[in-house]
Amino acid sequence: MIRLLGALLVICMVCQPVGVVYAEPIVLSDIEEAKSDLLFLDRQLSQLEAKLLFPMRTTVLFGLSAKSTKAVSSLQLSFNGKPTTRRSLSAIDLLSLQKGAMVTLFDANLPRGVYDLQLNYTLSDGGEMQQKFKLNKTIDKQIIGLKLLDNPPPRSPPVRLTIWSGADE
Repeated sequence: MIRLLGALLVICMVCQPVGVVYAEPIVLSDIEEAKSDLLFLDRQLSQLEAKLLFPMRTTVLFGLSAKSTKAVSSLQLSFNGKPTTRRSLSAIDLLSLQKGAMVTLFDANLPRGVYDLQLNYTLSDGGEMQQKFKLNKTIDKQIIGLKLLDNPPPRSPPVRLTIWSGADE
């Protein structure tokens, strides 16, 4: 008898009518608008995160002059005599550099101040070169470009330093 009541109870629970909820159809423009809002918020969040985590962001990039015939096999960057980066370049890196790309040598917080910047580089033919720069960092965010020139002007060093200041300030 108890089994019969249990089975009847299960049947009643399974057969009980279930309410159906109808939702309004989703419109494609609503999805696109929500996606746009989400991307905007993500961009703002990334900018705020960068300002909080990297308030004194300094990026040092290295490149070759356009259509360069020079081949660099390794790079080393030092600030005030302390090596910060040593990078060996692959064949793909070199091909990219010869087509105008730049490689990142340093990307970190660097306080304002005067720095002795030194670039040591090895050419693929085995020649080792060194060039020093005086860097006066006066603002928090800077991008520094170091470009190895194929044909530097007379009495000019082969690597040119370019500073882009105030990125996204």
